[in-house]
Amino acid sequence: MGNESEKSAQIWAYLTGTFSARFANNALQVTFPLLLLQFSNSLSAVGFITALTTAVDTTGTLLGGWFSHYLHPRTLLIASTAIRSVILALIPSLWVAKSLTLHLAVGIYLLDSLARGVADTARNTLPMMLVGKDKDALDSLNSRYQTVFELGAVTGPFLAGGLLVGFGALAANWLIPIAFAVSTAIYLMIPKTGRPSIQEGERNNEPTLRNSIGLIASKPDLRLPFIGILLLTLYPLKALLPALFADSILKAPEQAAWLVGLFGLGALVGSLLYSPVHGKISFPAWLRWSAAGVMLLATGWIPGTLLPMAVAIFLFALSNVMARLSMVSLLQSQIPQNAEGSVMGLTRCSVNLTSVVLRFMVGLAFALALSSEHAFALVGAGLGLFAVLELWVSRCLGNYIEAKKGQRVVHAQHLLAAARG
Repeated sequence: MGNESEKSAQIWAYLTGTFSARFANNALQVTFPLLLLQFSNSLSAVGFITALTTAVDTTGTLLGGWFSHYLHPRTLLIASTAIRSVILALIPSLWVAKSLTLHLAVGIYLLDSLARGVADTARNTLPMMLVGKDKDALDSLNSRYQTVFELGAVTGPFLAGGLLVGFGALAANWLIPIAFAVSTAIYLMIPKTGRPSIQEGERNNEPTLRNSIGLIASKPDLRLPFIGILLLTLYPLKALLPALFADSILKAPEQAAWLVGLFGLGALVGSLLYSPVHGKISFPAWLRWSAAGVMLLATGWIPGTLLPMAVAIFLFALSNVMARLSMVSLLQSQIPQNAEGSVMGLTRCSVNLTSVVLRFMVGLAFALALSSEHAFALVGAGLGLFAVLELWVSRCLGNYIEAKKGQRVVHAQHLLAAARG
């Protein structure tokens, strides 16, 4: 009973701290570009700096994987979140002192991006320390994690926007370090737990990029969900497709807000539904369900009206988040002992790189296309390719699971024969 109570306290602190951190992170997405615009007055500069912060964030995820080999993910998460709070408090402090410049702001945001990447890896490694490698327990925790993650993503920008309108930019920029400080305090409430000791044979298995890639590539039970997670990294489209569709197809830019909201609503509903139904649907089936959602998104623009695209976006987000949760839990449950941080660090790094490539390809499609319809046809063809690849991984995963079942049956028969003999 006491063990259950301690575990419940760990999970509560983890989820609540995550909500506060996600809230702050998404509020930052509102204040960050506005502050850069105020100092640079250049959209191209904002785009370049944003791309640079993404690159630094990606580096941070790998660094977090390396740190996780030597530090408990709880310690790493607390330290990186606290660093973000301190660093981002410099923005309003220097602003009040009238000492803030563009170069200082960019330097602060780059340091924050590095800490953000480290925190991302630590936060995605910690579930395995809280509930172990049991797939059902990971499914339950990851589903709740995704729910608070989406709630934080929705509430952060709204409150930051309200402060911008009612009290000005300075108040909105104070909100963010305060929220990260609250998140740090909550993470400190996660009870300290032991972590498995490094065995003698594992001491030379340093968490290098080469070793992490080799580990994932050599094990089908890691490789297949890893590929699945990358193919499911389509949610960055919510920052592009709604605005492009509303402006170029509907000729009504104001409708973009509804479509962005439906991405979030679909993900939120999916995260809530996943926990009670995850055990009733196989891993390959989740990928097939996701592929169907991708095809809906690929063709939802064709009627050229709001409702079909809105339905397509909602169903895509719903199926995508459920399939992602399934693949993440499967990957986490199969990671060998003491490789959790390095594998999750490489996974988060690869997800970030996939996101960058995806955004670039959408931009390239619109740059090369002769018309908006032509551009959406190119994007739709690309999404169709993702759907086909998801079906391929689904088939490979199904074959692998069946082969493992067959091996277990043969092994059991051998044991039975040996016992009778």
